[in-house]
Amino acid sequence: MHPPRNMARLRRAGLAIGTACALLTALQSSRAADPQPYTVAIAPTDNDALNKALTGASSLVSLRESAPVGPFPLVARARGDVGRLQQVLHGLGYYAAQVEVSIAGRPLDDPALLDTLDATAGTVVVAVSVTPGPLFHLRHITLAGDPPPGLDARLGLEPGAPAVASDVLAAGARLLSALRDSGHALAKVDSPIATLDPAAKALDVRFTVHAGPQVDLGPISVSGLTRLHESYLRRRLNLHDGQRYSPAAIAQARGDLAATGLFTTIRVEPATELDASGRLPVAVVVKERRLHTVNLGASFSTDEGGSLNAGWTHRDLFGNAEKLTISGALTQLGGTANRQPGYNLGATLVLPDWHRRDQSLTFNIGAIREYLDAYD
Repeated sequence: MHPPRNMARLRRAGLAIGTACALLTALQSSRAADPQPYTVAIAPTDNDALNKALTGASSLVSLRESAPVGPFPLVARARGDVGRLQQVLHGLGYYAAQVEVSIAGRPLDDPALLDTLDATAGTVVVAVSVTPGPLFHLRHITLAGDPPPGLDARLGLEPGAPAVASDVLAAGARLLSALRDSGHALAKVDSPIATLDPAAKALDVRFTVHAGPQVDLGPISVSGLTRLHESYLRRRLNLHDGQRYSPAAIAQARGDLAATGLFTTIRVEPATELDASGRLPVAVVVKERRLHTVNLGASFSTDEGGSLNAGWTHRDLFGNAEKLTISGALTQLGGTANRQPGYNLGATLVLPDWHRRDQSLTFNIGAIREYLDAYD
């Protein structure tokens, strides 16, 4: 039995209304997810360096074109910028600074902001206002813990200087470097503790130093060698058991090994704790390069013609980094100054650290034949 004709019409009408509502909801959701075009206006201060730092830290500026967002994420991005810009200001010594951001003329805490953005089809302006306030200066700079005498001279901070965070952190790094340079291999310097005095517009800073003892190097172990003799590596390393710990000496040792061209990996790693005798062991870990290298080349000039050359190198011939290179070339291949092709052959043997460190003994042998218009 078929339903009455009026009932069928009502059903069709209801289906059409439901479809229209679904489309409207989809359109509204699509509109809410559409990117919100915006421009950023950061009000300049009297400090050009500060202006550049604020602009560089703003994600509103850096992500405006590369990462478009809808209204709600735009508000979240602006809120994040408030914190980022305040960090920049604090880092440069402006600890009483204020940052205000508005979108389309409305502050971020305005309840009607999102409705305004949803109703706006065009580009909105994100306005950033910065009030730096007074510049804070360093007042009391103290060292706590067990700093050796004279360590404060390595701080590089002076009372009355602007309270710039990067300068304070750099001072801590200088303290640690000075301690290790003087043999305190396990020294530590805690993160500085800063205390603000807003009334005095001053910053007090305290560094806690754990110097530890001055130590000597302990046993030096070597691993990773396959062909190279360990005795040669130790001569190049130039570190010795009982030597006073020095970061510069360890860096120099690493550089001396790298200069041989024998290794793809070089690690010279002091231990993180002292051994039973109170010394600091050192581990040298290396990985040797392949022994052989082949070079091929070609050149051409109108008078001397073409040249094809090849070379073969063995970089550790006898286990003490002896370097043998054999090369040859076909030359005078054509050209206006030649009558027929020629050749050259050569061999070079280098004995490094011969009789003393950084002195090499080199042997060369070669043969050449040329057929030029002027002579053979």
